[in-house]
Amino acid sequence: MTVNPAFIPKELTDVYAPGNYDSNCSILACNFPTGTSVEECSNFMSWIGPVVFVEEGPSLQREANFIVVYSKPEFAVKATQEELVFNEGCRVHCRFVDAKPTVWGNITNFFQGIDQQYGASDQISNFINDTAAPAFYSTSNQVNEGIQNILSSDVSNQMAQGFSNFSNQIKESVAYATNSLYSPM
Repeated sequence: MTVNPAFIPKELTDVYAPGNYDSNCSILACNFPTGTSVEECSNFMSWIGPVVFVEEGPSLQREANFIVVYSKPEFAVKATQEELVFNEGCRVHCRFVDAKPTVWGNITNFFQGIDQQYGASDQISNFINDTAAPAFYSTSNQVNEGIQNILSSDVSNQMAQGFSNFSNQIKESVAYATNSLYSPM
């Protein structure tokens, strides 16, 4: 069963930006003729903008697909919007690469799954309010009490007295220096 070349980008999933490249600058370019090299793809795609990196992408039916990284997101956007025709009338179809999975994304998906399973976000909100919020409130109260204890402790009073004494010594030194410099000899 052959897939319509226009649908190849949608059929290929879990295609991510290579290495540490920006996913906003990275696209999947599909439906190059079999045997197209990375260099040929890079040369062709550089008509749109400066290409930083190209690597071979996954294939559905022996077509050549590539992950192309541009120097700026604007060029990637342009590549996804243009009608591109490679040698001999072969249409190239582009889309952005998929977002890399993250821990935060996994947590969000987890809670969305719970929400769908139990049917109401009110239940989740109540769960969070009943468990997480009191723990946070208790911790913040403990921190606040600790700060109050430090401020009212002898150490705090001793530090305040020390700063006051130091300030008085500076004032006396400045007054003495002023009198010494400007007093008649």
